[in-house]
Amino acid sequence: MPNPISPRKHSSTSAVLADRARELRRAMTPAEYKLWSRLRAHRFHGLHIRRQHPINRFIVDFCYVPNRVVIELDGETHSEQIEYDAARTEWLNANGYRVLRFTNREVMHNVEGVLEAIREACEAHPPKPTPPKRERGTQSQTPVSGEILGGCAHP
Repeated sequence: MPNPISPRKHSSTSAVLADRARELRRAMTPAEYKLWSRLRAHRFHGLHIRRQHPINRFIVDFCYVPNRVVIELDGETHSEQIEYDAARTEWLNANGYRVLRFTNREVMHNVEGVLEAIREACEAHPPKPTPPKRERGTQSQTPVSGEILGGCAHP
């Protein structure tokens, strides 16, 4: 008989991402915790903001899905992954997400300023996705209206 508390076997990438997102929610940094305490449970202007939210193959720190706003907190390790972060931000922007980046230091020392920037972005109209670059001889990979893209309905 299988052990009911043993880790699940994963048959898909999305299941692995969901489990990883759960792990990240349990192991928040102090800056993530401080910001989340202000954003959670519709406390922030009644908005439903998600934390450690999977989008396609990425897990973003926070996301306001209706207006496609991604909030990323950059800690010490981000200086070592500048290229990865830039490529990820480019993909998110191309797919209609507005990415806001704050340092952990900004959150810890100026949380009100960070919250104001988040509020302004969440209340603005969502950006439109940039059409993907088409390589010669390939078909466009633009999703059909209503198709699911990274866990969020594509407008």
